[in-house]
Amino acid sequence: MSTQIVDFEQKGTVLIARPQVEFIFETETVEAIKQAIQTRLTETNSTQVAMDFSKVQTFASNFIGMLVGLKRKLGGRGGDLRLSGINERLMEIINITRLDQVFSIHDALDASVKSFAK
Repeated sequence: MSTQIVDFEQKGTVLIARPQVEFIFETETVEAIKQAIQTRLTETNSTQVAMDFSKVQTFASNFIGMLVGLKRKLGGRGGDLRLSGINERLMEIINITRLDQVFSIHDALDASVKSFAK
């Protein structure tokens, strides 16, 4: 069974990453997502990433750590990570961990992508 863990799309200078996993808990899943994104970033030389969480139901703290690390890495290269498609459960996690103060979060992926133009 070979299902892609992250679906990618390029819109101008913005790399769109859509995790295809409903529950992101296991370290192996987090590592696979991280590896897929890092590989695509290397291939495309992108520094602007819009992540769409519309298929993700929930994630664990190890995934939050990966997101923060990715944002830091992109920021060091003059880029950023924007989030969209966040459901209520994920928004609770984001608010509790105060990640709403770290990440730019948009309701729609399109708004996330357009926010890079500003």
